[in-house]
Amino acid sequence: MEVSPNCDNASLEEIQVATDTALTSTAYIRLSAIRCLLHGLTR
Repeated sequence: MEVSPNCDNASLEEIQVATDTALTSTAYIRLSAIRCLLHGLTR
């Protein structure tokens, strides 16, 4: 089972790197949403 980066197991910088290198658009959108939430953005 692959473990995807999230706010429980990765730093903000690691999530940014994972977003930049995402292989699928679904992964990119998911990681971008996590990064926005960690920054406190709601929209």
